[in-house]
Amino acid sequence: MAEPVAPEPASVAGDVLDGTIAELASLAGGGGMRVKGYGLVVGLGEKGSSEVPSAIRSALIADMMRRGVDKSVPGAAEFDLAGLIEDKDTAVVVVSAWIPPGTPPGTPLDATVAALPGTQTLSLDGGILYETELKTFQSGETGVRESYRVEARAKGAVFVNPFIDRDKGDTTARLRTGQIIGGATTVGTRTIRLVLDHPDYRKAKTIRDVINERFAGASKVANAKSPSLIELGVPRRYRRDYGHFLELVTHLYLRRAPQADQMKARRLAEQILAPGAPHEEIALIWEAMGKHVVDSFRRLYTSENAVAAYYAARAGVRLGDTTALAVLRRTATDSASALRLAAVAELGRSNHGGATALLTELLDDGDALIRIAAYEALCRPQPRGPVERHDVGGRFIVDAVRTQGKCLIYATRSGEPKLVLFGTEIPVLRPIMFSSSDGDVTVHAHSDDERLKVYRRVGPQRLLSDELEILPDAKSLALAMGRTPVPGPEGGFQGLGMTYSQVVGALYRLCRKAPAQWIPAEFMLQRTQAAVTMTPGTAIEGRPDSSGVSR
Repeated sequence: MAEPVAPEPASVAGDVLDGTIAELASLAGGGGMRVKGYGLVVGLGEKGSSEVPSAIRSALIADMMRRGVDKSVPGAAEFDLAGLIEDKDTAVVVVSAWIPPGTPPGTPLDATVAALPGTQTLSLDGGILYETELKTFQSGETGVRESYRVEARAKGAVFVNPFIDRDKGDTTARLRTGQIIGGATTVGTRTIRLVLDHPDYRKAKTIRDVINERFAGASKVANAKSPSLIELGVPRRYRRDYGHFLELVTHLYLRRAPQADQMKARRLAEQILAPGAPHEEIALIWEAMGKHVVDSFRRLYTSENAVAAYYAARAGVRLGDTTALAVLRRTATDSASALRLAAVAELGRSNHGGATALLTELLDDGDALIRIAAYEALCRPQPRGPVERHDVGGRFIVDAVRTQGKCLIYATRSGEPKLVLFGTEIPVLRPIMFSSSDGDVTVHAHSDDERLKVYRRVGPQRLLSDELEILPDAKSLALAMGRTPVPGPEGGFQGLGMTYSQVVGALYRLCRKAPAQWIPAEFMLQRTQAAVTMTPGTAIEGRPDSSGVSR
């Protein structure tokens, strides 16, 4: 069958959303919000400070006592929270987080921590944040006022940018801020609502019925509360992908008849071929309609319009059409395609056996970003293929990925703290005499030694830990540095108890070419919304020049 002729551009985008919920209503409530609070970071050695305004000190002590922090510390009877706050091993910080629209309770988030302005805190690296309540703050005639409602709680190890050159004197300001990766959790229920542009109870009931029909389950998703208001709940199967659920809701058509859906789906199959077509909107509408419209756009899988073919295939795969996987495979292996990363992610979402094989091949791709995307796809929802996972005391993950490509070490800084090692037993070269810039960890071995010797200095007194002997590879070193110090079967201790940030920082410096490249691997940090991927040749604040990391 000949491919339909594309209509003129002017007719494309204007009516795509006509007849959808998005034409009649908008999402409200459960909106994004910035939350913050004051907290205490401990474990800083002599890098903390005792300065804190009296009002903040009093509020912090009262809050910690109310939540029993004083009783959670050994020797609680003599424990002095005021003394803890004034110790240079600690620092009072401002903790903040952004809660995206529609976020259900229990959702993990990243949080930012920053030392209080005007204090003498030198660095938050290696610190641990005690649990802190995060609330909204509002400005009024009497000044800034906090809400009584707790929106999230945050705790955990502080992650500090490992690319900061700590030997330079102008880096203190950047060491005073960090992240708690995935360490904040939303609490309470934040209702999500659809608000009709023009109140109409009949339309409100229709919208309610259409949503409940499309997302049928044990409980109703939508409830029409008034002629202008519909409350939404997030179905269980979308709890980890609630943004996608909200997109599907707004792209639902109100006319829910199979024949009408198919006619509209065929029309969209013509519109998506036009220059400037709203590909994302059209693909979401097909997906919102459901499986019965797949035949209306399946012919696009073989279209010469590669973008239209991809979005049609994406909708098809999400609706269970496995024949569309071939398009995703073709896009994922096309080095010239701008949709390559998106196709790799969709292959991971499909969780299909054939997709696993292709994703495994892409782990050896020449593009480091494609290798990382393939790894992330293989870990959705749980690691599969050549990914060997190690849980480091529940504090962070070390994933060893068996590949034949160039050695690569990848560290996340959002969502979940994970250190990913691409390569089979990435070596630590000998002879080696390495000490981190702050002297916290030392690694040494002679050229003929079969094992590395590793130890660290701990606490304000800089006491030496036991010296560990480990295999000379990056995985063994990362695990030894991060694991909790517990007695080993033959005496001594296993693990140095370093934080994720400290382990990442040490491995990054071991990958640098100067003064010596002891781990022959490229090092990359995860791309986030706030910054581009920190790689060689990328100009980023606090980032050493490109000669510092191998290519």
